[in-house]
Amino acid sequence: MVIFNRPVLPQDFRCLSKAVMSWYRHFGVSVSEHDSQILCSAAIQLFNEGKTDVDDLAAGLIEMFPAPDLLKINAPTSQSIH
Repeated sequence: MVIFNRPVLPQDFRCLSKAVMSWYRHFGVSVSEHDSQILCSAAIQLFNEGKTDVDDLAAGLIEMFPAPDLLKINAPTSQSIH
């Protein structure tokens, strides 16, 4: 599980949520709880690395998971995917 490195404001949560939803729209796939858990953890990781803009976060998620099938791997974070 990824945790935030700094206090998080409500607008930060909206930004993270919009970025995750952008990933779903980019690939035209339905939202699922399993995929959302992985994407949210990855988005928090990117946020902690300094990406705080919706577009930057969404681009980072698409780069980390360039195909929806990559979320089906039993990996808690993208760091586990080899």
